[in-house]
Amino acid sequence: MARSSKYNQKYRKNASRGHKLVGDLLKEITATRHMKIYQEYPVRDINPHYPRYAHKVDWVIKDIKLAIEFHGQQHSKPVRFGGISEQEAKNRLLLQRRRDHKVQDAITDAGWSTLVIYEDEILDGEILTQKILAAVSKQESRTYEYKPKPKTKPRNPRLDKEYYEQLKERARVARRRYYRKIKALKAARDREADEDKQHQQGSSPSSDEEV
Repeated sequence: MARSSKYNQKYRKNASRGHKLVGDLLKEITATRHMKIYQEYPVRDINPHYPRYAHKVDWVIKDIKLAIEFHGQQHSKPVRFGGISEQEAKNRLLLQRRRDHKVQDAITDAGWSTLVIYEDEILDGEILTQKILAAVSKQESRTYEYKPKPKTKPRNPRLDKEYYEQLKERARVARRRYYRKIKALKAARDREADEDKQHQQGSSPSSDEEV
């Protein structure tokens, strides 16, 4: 189902500065500006087995299966929003961390990559591009292990061999697909660097001008 109308890039009134910063950078950097990017995307639309439809991730890039989360201070330390007690703040932090782990596990189980950006991090276009490349590369570098199911009756060894050959071929196809995406991201980053270099050279004063 198309998400362009429901999960577009029009920010909510209460959207955080970090959420908006990530969205603005995703629209600006060459590596992602032409990709399918959506915000406030339900985790269940990534992994249908996730129990809560109300839980969402900040940003997703569907072309490379990447979910991006911006974590404010309430994800890492107790924060007394609205004057709540210190104990209540600690309880909320514990619940928040449990939810964060469940969301990331669900995303990873669906074969997606995850990128978490924290509030105290310095972020610009180049840094975000590097983080995206690292997240996609990390997901691709995982080793896929195929364990045979417990046998309840003797099976034909030749059929077992064919089955695992099919699994290996699927893994090879998946790796090639991810490698192509990573290569495209790197090429886009290099083009952006070349454009910036040409722009700087074009804007610099000519050395032949007379003083």
